[in-house]
Amino acid sequence: MSFHLVQTRIEIQLASKPWPEAQGLVLPTNDYLWMAAGAALEVKQAGGEEIELAAVRQGPIPLGEVTVTGAGALPLAGVIHAAVMGQDLRVDATAAAKALSRSLEVAAVRHWTHLLIHSFHGAGKGTRRETIQTALSALIDELLEGCSLRQITLLALDEGERSALHEDLLHLIQRHA
Repeated sequence: MSFHLVQTRIEIQLASKPWPEAQGLVLPTNDYLWMAAGAALEVKQAGGEEIELAAVRQGPIPLGEVTVTGAGALPLAGVIHAAVMGQDLRVDATAAAKALSRSLEVAAVRHWTHLLIHSFHGAGKGTRRETIQTALSALIDELLEGCSLRQITLLALDEGERSALHEDLLHLIQRHA
């Protein structure tokens, strides 16, 4: 499943190994940048503990902000740690939207052309679909303003999330048109 928006192709794929080739990965995380559960734990296990150690040294960071670390053993140039939730582990819609916007800025500064965005759905406790829609809307706004990325791959946890992301993107792109 893919969409084209301005100059960027948006794909939705299952977060299975190996991941698609890209320069960077946006990883939704808590404000202290711990990688103890969900997608963050998977990234730490695949790339090495040095990713978490480097992130935690930079934390805590305000909700909606991002920080970048190396990718350890992952075939990426870096990992963008996006603070989308506090210690309650509930993804905040405003923080998620701001963090996605900030992630695209980081990718542009680093001249990355392909960015993976890991699932926000499994990032925290009971992430609501409206929260993800708010974040996707911010992503579309950034792309419409101009972006150097040629491809963004959204990584879904399962077929249900993949289908929901497809439906949400279609609806939001039509609304922005």
